[in-house]
Amino acid sequence: MERDAIRRFDPDTTITTMSAEIEHFIKQNVDINQLTHALTLQDIYQLIEQKIPQLIALISSSLSTIIGFICSLISIIYLIFILADYESMADGFFRLAPPSKRRYL
Repeated sequence: MERDAIRRFDPDTTITTMSAEIEHFIKQNVDINQLTHALTLQDIYQLIEQKIPQLIALISSSLSTIIGFICSLISIIYLIFILADYESMADGFFRLAPPSKRRYL
């Protein structure tokens, strides 16, 4: 894989999947040998070990915020429906009590 990357950016080869401007920029500004030595497999594993917990925390807090917002909307809608039908609900609750105890309600 390392040889493929070096061969791809060799000045004598051409890459047909990139535009000529991007290929020229990469060949002039990126030292592939230095890049392949800097990005070892161990460095990539360390980067993943550091960033995965942060990514999970970000996703968790985002989902928590979204779920909290949805729960708030559901509560508001529920409250609106209760207030709209309050009269019929109050009569229904009154009828739930036995007739002998209704005078205390």
